[in-house]
Amino acid sequence: MQNTSEVFDRLLNENHYVETNVTIGSGGGLLIDQTGDAIVFGGDRINVDPGTGGSGYGENMLITVQTNTGTFSGEFPSVGNAIAGEISLSMYKPTGVIERMAKVSPWIRLVGEDEESEWIQKGTFYIDTREYEEDGHGNIVMTIHGYDAMLKAEEDFPMDASIFDLTGFATDIDVVEFIANKIGISVDPRTYDDMDQGYVIPRPLGYTMREVLKYIAAMYAGNFIIADAAGIDSGIGQYVEQLRMLPIRSYANPTQVLVDGADGAAITFGVFEAGVPGEVRILV
Repeated sequence: MQNTSEVFDRLLNENHYVETNVTIGSGGGLLIDQTGDAIVFGGDRINVDPGTGGSGYGENMLITVQTNTGTFSGEFPSVGNAIAGEISLSMYKPTGVIERMAKVSPWIRLVGEDEESEWIQKGTFYIDTREYEEDGHGNIVMTIHGYDAMLKAEEDFPMDASIFDLTGFATDIDVVEFIANKIGISVDPRTYDDMDQGYVIPRPLGYTMREVLKYIAAMYAGNFIIADAAGIDSGIGQYVEQLRMLPIRSYANPTQVLVDGADGAAITFGVFEAGVPGEVRILV
């Protein structure tokens, strides 16, 4: 659930467009010029606050931006999954160094005739693959594909985890908290309400952390996802990655998407050919 400012809410009812920005980097962002090159002062690149919308690459650099953060792993509803969100991004190659497994964060804001809203982060992803090719006009295009923090759960479950008792068992929620901590995120508070059975989990042998999450999700007839928890703990415009177990009964509640106040049409973001808006809807 994302909180938005009064300006954002008001612009929904006025003439506006959705501006997209993407920050890339595992640490703080770098101050860049309109061509995407890092601005230097005395030979040093200038850092900006990490996770700040507007400090990354704008629509003059972006070609396509598409995210997939579905709650089912396939075409049909299923349970017992730990679903990784994905991002596909094409942009003109920047001159700066893009680190291996660098963090990629898309941002959006509403822009009116004489004002704009705050930037809202729409996920955190980590680069899995990147490719380069020439576009036929002398430009090098970089294509990136990445996953959210669920990818980090592909590591083996640590055998020395201290959460298990002398008989080799631990409660389901203790296991979920342990995995969330290992992949560097917290647990969505709603998970505690939904995981109310207190199942006992034996120490996993030869399983990845993600496989363990799938096992627990199946017991609750649900799926694990990386939840969009912006604004819950850290204020408007900030983004908190949280591990959520989503039981299938929750899907009975319709997902809300950000809509235009004038006609109720879903607002989308993403820049495609010739600046045509994309078809990625914004969850609220």
